[in-house]
Amino acid sequence: MNRPASTTKDRPRLTGAPSSRTAVALARELRAETRREIERADAKASTLLAGGLVVVGFTLNTVHGSLGELTISHALWWLAMLAILVGLAFLCACIYPRGTSERRARLSRHVVGYFGHVLANGTAGELEHALRQRAAMPALDRLCVILHAEARIAQRKYLLTRVALWAFGAGASSALASVVLGRWM
Repeated sequence: MNRPASTTKDRPRLTGAPSSRTAVALARELRAETRREIERADAKASTLLAGGLVVVGFTLNTVHGSLGELTISHALWWLAMLAILVGLAFLCACIYPRGTSERRARLSRHVVGYFGHVLANGTAGELEHALRQRAAMPALDRLCVILHAEARIAQRKYLLTRVALWAFGAGASSALASVVLGRWM
């Protein structure tokens, strides 16, 4: 459903609205929590990646049947391995350090929030200009820009981890089906 953009008239008036100082404190608290979420997502992905690599290493060491025989059981087994490798790829994408894209480089001329933005400013003079622009922004505006960007990072990391878990589940199901079919055939 398309909703029209809200206007100032559409927003409810807050009586006893918090001060700007309180909003800044809340934004800082939310930013700290978002950073912790990013760290947790990275830790989860790293742990799952290590476990997945152990499973793949064990599997490759005890290969299920030869490639010459192609039964349904063997096909399911190799499908399981493929699904696990796909899951590992998503975990790698989750923990892979992000670089500075052209879009981020354009943004960095206005917002300096992490090392990539610093590096995107080609010279010390450009960086100084960007920092002066940022310093001129109200504290709440600066925090909201960074908080929004960090929340997107956390959301992306958790999405990639969820997709990896679904791929692992598909791989485990396929491996189990392979073993069961292999015993009956």
